[in-house]
Amino acid sequence: INFFIRAQVNRLCACYHEGRWFRCRILQISPDFSTATVVYLDWGMTIPMQIGPEYIRRLPNEFYIEPACSIMCHLDGIPDTNDLIPSNVVAECIALLSENEYDVIVNGYDSITGGKVVLSVNGRIVNDQIRQLLVPNVSSTG
Repeated sequence: INFFIRAQVNRLCACYHEGRWFRCRILQISPDFSTATVVYLDWGMTIPMQIGPEYIRRLPNEFYIEPACSIMCHLDGIPDTNDLIPSNVVAECIALLSENEYDVIVNGYDSITGGKVVLSVNGRIVNDQIRQLLVPNVSSTG
């Protein structure tokens, strides 16, 4: 089987990362064709990958059957910021977003930015907790 593909923007492919293969779509290719920025269809992450058959391969046909398992969304009420966030705050945010299950309320959807969601776990509104970490002087809504 020929696994080699010619890297092309919007092409679906398999990408090798941390010892496993993942379904991806190529978003961007570097001018020298050495790397591609890919989005993981089932995880939503966007990362750069080296271009080569050991990292990016043709996605076998049977993997086109299942729909993507992730959608773009953002936490409703969390402000966009270009400020540098301290590593301890990032770690606390990641911990809040590392539960196995959440209750999700979708407050809206935009074709560009995706869904506006509110996450809760065990009655705690995760959005409020993250907002407090990022903007400590903002009062909680819940």
